[in-house]
Amino acid sequence: MVNKTMANGRKSGARPQERPFRTRRLSGHSPLAIYCLIAVIADTMMTLLRRSLIGLALIGAVGALAVFVWRWDDRHHVATMLNLEKLPQSIRGVDCTSFGVTDVLERCSFEVEPDDFSKLMSGHKFQVPPVCRTGQSSLCVDKADAGMAHDYCCGPKTGENFPIATIYIATPRDAPHGGTLTILTDTSKRRAMVDLYVE
Repeated sequence: MVNKTMANGRKSGARPQERPFRTRRLSGHSPLAIYCLIAVIADTMMTLLRRSLIGLALIGAVGALAVFVWRWDDRHHVATMLNLEKLPQSIRGVDCTSFGVTDVLERCSFEVEPDDFSKLMSGHKFQVPPVCRTGQSSLCVDKADAGMAHDYCCGPKTGENFPIATIYIATPRDAPHGGTLTILTDTSKRRAMVDLYVE
């Protein structure tokens, strides 16, 4: 018996050949490739997140260190102004401002234990000045200055405001052209402000 060949080239009566199973393609990519792509994206996102968290932690650590150094520098600055090797440990809440352009004008406000206040004056020869009179050339204090710390003289408001009870004045050691070093304090000698002017 002769088999007849059909138009499509398949012999009549022959069983059609089964095509091997193929996975459906999405946009020309196999599911495995898509899975791998998703895994890479997820891994990249997790890596970036981890790096972001590490970056944020590093930024936080650097910020904390900067604040510590800044605060330490303010304490060191007060010690330098007062010509002291180190400040009493009880000093806290130091806030400093520099506002001079052609002259040195600096101001630091802080809190100190009253028992340690006298240590602040050991680096210079401080005196309690008299109230200024017309034509007086020696160290003196204007009556208008004996008010609140934020209103003292001509500087900016620095630190916590307090009523001035006593003003101590000395001549800075490193001021060849003149200057004034002032310590203001309240009645309890717990609040203090150091004011430095050097020509």
